[in-house]
Amino acid sequence: MVRVDPIKMSRAYWGWIAVFMVVGSVVGAFALKYTPSREFQIVLGLVLLASALMFFIQKKSGRETGPSPERANSGDMVAATVSGVFSGFVGISAPPLVYYFGRYLNKRYLRRLLVLIYIPAVTVQTGVFILNGLFTFQVLIWGLLMLPSMFFGVYLGNLTFNMISESFFRKLLGLILIIASLRLLFLGIL
Repeated sequence: MVRVDPIKMSRAYWGWIAVFMVVGSVVGAFALKYTPSREFQIVLGLVLLASALMFFIQKKSGRETGPSPERANSGDMVAATVSGVFSGFVGISAPPLVYYFGRYLNKRYLRRLLVLIYIPAVTVQTGVFILNGLFTFQVLIWGLLMLPSMFFGVYLGNLTFNMISESFFRKLLGLILIIASLRLLFLGIL
């Protein structure tokens, strides 16, 4: 069974972050509808490249002990909004969240926060995709076909969560993102 660490987080903390993530997701999903595909490909390549660089640049991880904050601050809400826009527009929201919240939350709290804020954001974002005609029957079929891979990835992630060093994971993910971003930029510019 896949299970997320049930550590406690203040609703006054994660709730506001989730609200701003939802707002950003709606903005990003509407932007996606009105962006031509070539420009989208270039923006996606740039977002992936920036994400890759973030994984190579950011070294400091969150503190190892202590409770999560009790209340969200304005920086938390800005990071959530930016991440929501990324999520709705290019489908990639974790890098801004990991970069910002990873500086002061330990791994367990960061993981818990991501689970708590993704559920409402992705639910609303999917509704906006349906309203905008971006979520078609073909997209549904492809999504269902990818479910076994997703579940395997979640299982593998849970299995290796404490077995792989954060430094190695960052470098590997950064390298994969650089390759993907350069390919997208090359194809989008030509």
